[in-house]
Amino acid sequence: MLQLSAQRSADMVVLRCTGRIVAGEAVVALHRTATAQRAAGLVIDLRGVEILDAAGLGTLLRIRQWCDSQGMKLKLVNLNKHVREVLAVTALDSVLLVHPTENDSDLQALRHEWACAEI
Repeated sequence: MLQLSAQRSADMVVLRCTGRIVAGEAVVALHRTATAQRAAGLVIDLRGVEILDAAGLGTLLRIRQWCDSQGMKLKLVNLNKHVREVLAVTALDSVLLVHPTENDSDLQALRHEWACAEI
């Protein structure tokens, strides 16, 4: 089961994921929730993700494509060891922008970074 919560702060939305991003309703819900956001930047917080399968990877790539088409920035944050390994083995860590955020103050810095960047 995947639980999602979205939190808006200025022009950025943080989408927190907890559970399993796997084939089925979880990837549908993640895609639907992510693509419903309207902001300059979307941050997907994967701190609580236990499992990420091929369907989950495909969904992250589709979200990236959607963000690109909307002119939105996308960053993945708080990757646990399993998620980092999956992205590394598939070489998607070079395609998906991963930010080494460890806590909420790092997210504040990311908000500031995006606020100062030309979007």
